[in-house]
Amino acid sequence: VRVVLFTNEENGGRGGLAYRDRHRAELPKHVMMLESDIGVFRPTGFGLTGSDQARHTVTGIATLLRGMRADLVGPVGGGADIDHIHASAADLVSSGPDVILVSSLDVSSIRSLGKEIQALDRVGLLSVRRHFLLNRADARVGLEISDVETALGMTVDARIPSSRAVPLSMNQGRPIAIDDPNSSVSIELARFARNLAGIEEPTSHKRGLGALRRRRLA
Repeated sequence: VRVVLFTNEENGGRGGLAYRDRHRAELPKHVMMLESDIGVFRPTGFGLTGSDQARHTVTGIATLLRGMRADLVGPVGGGADIDHIHASAADLVSSGPDVILVSSLDVSSIRSLGKEIQALDRVGLLSVRRHFLLNRADARVGLEISDVETALGMTVDARIPSSRAVPLSMNQGRPIAIDDPNSSVSIELARFARNLAGIEEPTSHKRGLGALRRRRLA
């Protein structure tokens, strides 16, 4: 939660613009922005710009203010300092072709990702552009991949195995796909990247995967 004291609204809005430019990379993570700028009169409520689900949620929360007659939720929200910030955040998020959500097989990671998914749902963004990458998917920690998929309501698109090659590559400052392209991690990342790009799996690689599965079954 951030409290921002914007300046220069009437003279160009440089405070809001400076916040937008300074925190541009963080804008897609903003769930809600609230601007208070209608003087010192008794509050009667606030306006809201968002999805139907967001309006339903906020209207429910606003009932807590009914005792002070401030539970009105107007049809349109915004403000001079946050309008351009909201527009930039929406553009950054909605213009991206894909979003990759990452978790590992531990409860804290799964819970954190679940909260991020709920936040995306509340603001009505990215409902059809999500891809789920599960890191260290072969870890034996008492959770199955199916448990994670059920908890998050998503199917795992990429299962990255545990590998000593990952920290070695990171310590050397080189991407593992370059440093060790034949590792199990690199192969799965390449498969995932091809799926995102809509590139068909190479025939030779299909045979290799099939042979690997047959050897494992044998």
